[in-house]
Amino acid sequence: MDISHVLLRPVITEKAVKAEQSVARTYVFLVHLDAGKLEVKRAIQQFYGREVDSIRISTLPKKTRLLGRGKEMTKRKERKKAYVRLKGDDPLEVVEVILSQKMREKKVK
Repeated sequence: MDISHVLLRPVITEKAVKAEQSVARTYVFLVHLDAGKLEVKRAIQQFYGREVDSIRISTLPKKTRLLGRGKEMTKRKERKKAYVRLKGDDPLEVVEVILSQKMREKKVK
């Protein structure tokens, strides 16, 4: 698999932000379904230039649910998340920029 297709986007949720701001500096990314730990590690090293301490991967299964008395069924695609722990204390700049933009949007509303 091409390394440029491994990392899809960072996950910005309340739980992910708490993990980033903790001492462990764990970042959460949505990754391609076929990506493994080594591919995620190479992608982080190539795009961000940082050394990876550990990676945990979890696969979220697809989900179906009924809406409106069973008339309409929706599906959520299967997703894969990578929890990446970096060596050192420096934050990832791209994730920090996204967080600051989200905070500004909340203040404007």
